[in-house]
Amino acid sequence: MPKFWNVFYCSTSIDKMNDDLTEFLSKYKDATMLFDVVGRKEQCLPVVEILRKNGLSVVTSLVRMVRITEPIHYVNDIRIKKATETDVLEVSRLLHNFFDEQTEQIPYDEELMDYAKQGHILVCMESGVLAGFLIYEINASTNYLRYWFTHPNFRDKKVGSHLLREFLNEGKETKRQLLWVIQSNENAVVRYYHYGFSEENMYDYVMRYT
Repeated sequence: MPKFWNVFYCSTSIDKMNDDLTEFLSKYKDATMLFDVVGRKEQCLPVVEILRKNGLSVVTSLVRMVRITEPIHYVNDIRIKKATETDVLEVSRLLHNFFDEQTEQIPYDEELMDYAKQGHILVCMESGVLAGFLIYEINASTNYLRYWFTHPNFRDKKVGSHLLREFLNEGKETKRQLLWVIQSNENAVVRYYHYGFSEENMYDYVMRYT
């Protein structure tokens, strides 16, 4: 059995949603469920309020940030390479150890293998140890940063900055770079601003019923 359920919903009005939600939750009183309320703030807040009235609480909130592609100072770091199958196993371990399973939507190992086969996992190796990684998706117009991580033991060795610059270089032919960041993670938000990202009016309120 899963530890929690992700719930997807569709409704014609706020009132209808409230009625249906009350009935739905009455059938699953002992379940743990996560709801993602995604959209512009003015769209999200009425839904968030309805969910609160039905016993849910906001676990965290994320904001989307965007960077319009422009030239960067690219540094070729020989420590950075595309992930191998062996690297993916370590990336998976680090994701489960350092990320929140309920709020950060950790990919399954099969998904990570698909990213690696596409060349969309960058890893930084320091003396044979995986010091950091960056996972991304890319298409003709957008380079989408999914996960960016530096191991605490290597945070003074420019691992994170060189991974991000490699990511930006990979997307130099796209029009923009996108990412979601937890709003309360002020250190990360400041770093993204430093690299030319700015916040959009797009939010994800992660709410839990338990």
